[in-house]
Formats: sequence, structure tokens, C-alpha cells
Amino acid sequence: MIDLKDMIQRQQNGAMLIEDLQPDEKEILQHYCSLSAQGLLDMGKQRGATINEIIINAMRNGIALGLQLMIENREVK
Repeated sequence: MIDLKDMIQRQQNGAMLIEDLQPDEKEILQHYCSLSAQGLLDMGKQRGATINEIIINAMRNGIALGLQLMIENREVK
């Protein structure tokens, strides 16, 4: 089951990790995110998805990856 407090703590920990990056690492990460966003928009356009659908899917996948969520026995952990 998803624990909201745990999710918030993980998000805060991730934000601190990003803040601790060196300036050149932050720039590389920003560039990568920009390329990823453009790729998601292009893929969504090809599939006829709305901007809202693209953003929700990107957020959902990003949250799942960032929080290292997994599904076990049809339950999100």
C-alpha cells in the first residue's frame, strides 16, 4: 500500500540530492530532462494523446521511478 508520508519523505530526499549536485551536473540533468520532455511530447503527439494525458503519464512514471515503487501481488509498494 502506498504510504503518503513515505512518499513525501522520499520526494524531499530526492530534492536534497538534486540540490547537492555540482553546477555542471545540474546543467546536464536539466538538459536530459529537456530532451526527455520533448521526446514525451513527440511520442504523445504521434499517439494522438492530449497534453493533459502526456503530463499525467509522465508524472505518474516519474513518481514511480523516483520513489522506486513496485507492484507485488497487484499492490503498489
